[in-house]
Amino acid sequence: MSGDAGSLRDSGTDLCGADRILVNTDVHREGQPCVSLAPRAAAFAVLVAGGICLGTAPVVVKATGLPPEISAFYRVALAAPLFLAWSLAACAGRPPAPRAAGRPLAALTGLAAFLFAADLAVMHYAIGATNVAVATLFTNCAPFFVGLFGLIGLADAPTARFWQALPAALAGTALLIGLDGTNPAGGLAGSAAALLAGALYGGYLTVVKALRARGATPIRVMAAVSVGSTLLLLPLFWRQGMPVPNAVRVWLLLAVLVLFGQVVGQGLVTVALRHLPVALSSLVLLIQPVVAALLSRILLGETLSLIQASGIGLVLAAIALAAMPVRPQA
Repeated sequence: MSGDAGSLRDSGTDLCGADRILVNTDVHREGQPCVSLAPRAAAFAVLVAGGICLGTAPVVVKATGLPPEISAFYRVALAAPLFLAWSLAACAGRPPAPRAAGRPLAALTGLAAFLFAADLAVMHYAIGATNVAVATLFTNCAPFFVGLFGLIGLADAPTARFWQALPAALAGTALLIGLDGTNPAGGLAGSAAALLAGALYGGYLTVVKALRARGATPIRVMAAVSVGSTLLLLPLFWRQGMPVPNAVRVWLLLAVLVLFGQVVGQGLVTVALRHLPVALSSLVLLIQPVVAALLSRILLGETLSLIQASGIGLVLAAIALAAMPVRPQA
């Protein structure tokens, strides 16, 4: 990772030092031994941690009692000032980047913010236009779209192992979510919207990967995405009457949603994307419905059937298969 050594100078802007740690695992300094932890394994651990944090979001949203689009707005709106203040503090005293050099990053950052906000808006429309199971299943098809982006040259080409693991991962997700009560006749528009949401999130991951490859730090990326998403979701929030929760319990749950669902969850994913292929990352993030199902069983008392448990096993097996390093042929 020869280009990563220079990024050590910017480690003050990296999320919780995680990016600095990942970079340092692959840097050999004269007279110092290399850290034994492989950077890929460390990045994989960071990605899994981010996915686990993101998996708490559906459970917290359900516990708030707020409509999903309202909780989505508060999720980014409350995180935006945190990321923005963090980014400004980290950049204090540093010379600004050349304007010409910053234009591609600014364009990509704006695109990332648009894709993230559009994913949230379209996903919530899909939930209302079809049943939750179908909407959740199709929005988790992001790895499929990331694979397509790789095939047409918009992202790194997926490995053969990714394509081997993808069917099992999506099948496991389908079993976990369950399709009981599906009404195909009345949910065509909602199903199409849910697929679009999956494509939008796949596009978001692809753009964030490109940003990280160009040296953008996680804090700056997440600050721009959170601020941009807040502005883009504001009309939807206004159409809902701009409700303000009046219960302390709801505000505490929103704080948990912001912390785990946005600041730590999305932040760790952004950190890991610099060091892992985007196709593998999108597949690993299917751990989110697994975490949501287990937490719903523990915290909300929801039942977990044998079929759903087998779906969890399929998803985890697929992630393990995709994450296995390819042994070089002799």
